[in-house]
Amino acid sequence: MGPPTAVGLRARPLALLALLAASPARAYETDQITDRGEALQDVAPSADAEMDRMIAEAVERTNRRTGCQADLDRTKRVLARQIYRVTSRDVMVWRRGLTRAPGFGAYAKWMETAPIDRRPFAHREDIYGELTFFDAVILNLAGPCSTFRVNGVLLGSDKLDHFFDEGFAYWQRSRFGTHPHRGVRYGTNRENSVFGLMTSRAFSYADLKANYDGYRFYLGLLGPGSVVRMGEDGCVYHTRSWDWGQWVDWRYDELLDPSVYVPRVERRVEETLEDHRAEVCADMTTWAPDGLASIRAAHPLESEAPWIGTKAPPRVEPFDLDALCGTGTPKRGASSKE
Repeated sequence: MGPPTAVGLRARPLALLALLAASPARAYETDQITDRGEALQDVAPSADAEMDRMIAEAVERTNRRTGCQADLDRTKRVLARQIYRVTSRDVMVWRRGLTRAPGFGAYAKWMETAPIDRRPFAHREDIYGELTFFDAVILNLAGPCSTFRVNGVLLGSDKLDHFFDEGFAYWQRSRFGTHPHRGVRYGTNRENSVFGLMTSRAFSYADLKANYDGYRFYLGLLGPGSVVRMGEDGCVYHTRSWDWGQWVDWRYDELLDPSVYVPRVERRVEETLEDHRAEVCADMTTWAPDGLASIRAAHPLESEAPWIGTKAPPRVEPFDLDALCGTGTPKRGASSKE
């Protein structure tokens, strides 16, 4: 897409920095439409290796804190917190520029800065590039995080922050797994407020899935299949390599599992797609020659799932690509029951 409008790019940058500093990359949105047909190298091997490094650090911290003398429950809680701290501590990604630097956890920063393939939208050629400051502050000044291909799934770096940061919050708020609905309710409320509709002006169903998968990861620590196990000596050991293939889901892709935007933002996104119709539709022939509806049939928009709270907004299809490109019928409300 072409360069974005410049409206609002100089407006209140310090306010944005303060907002994002308090709301890590969980408040970012992603763009898996723009240039979707252009190949991205799968970065899973590198991303797995970095996770192994971070887990090894968390294991070392855990054994130092427990002295290998704690019981299983206490050890698990210490280990979970150390993984959370290693992966999710707040950092700045300065190479993105002043207004796009804050709001990342340590693992997401690695994704954004490592020598791996990404779609960074550095020139704001994304679907949010024409939003004004008054449309959506964060999407105007900070834009989306980068898009990557991980184990075949297109996703934003924010999803991995959601996995480790919000997943940890779910685990704690569920009283360590005894009341999982409390974590889901918390995450849904956050999408309805500070991590979604109040900031980026979007409610992300994909974020909820990443949150819930992170919760399942923390819940399973030290159990069967965990990458970290507790030895007879009371120490924990990193017993097998990390594999994102066991976790990433097609629902992390926000074309396949789209957000619900406030009406103003949805209209702006539609206008941007219309402005770039020729480019969007030419690209679409490479990844959806039979139209988006053919892909949606295999990836239905779920309105009910264990990771979706009762206060989630109704599902809709925000990207009217079939009508835009003449490959299908206009969008309508969508549900797994339809």
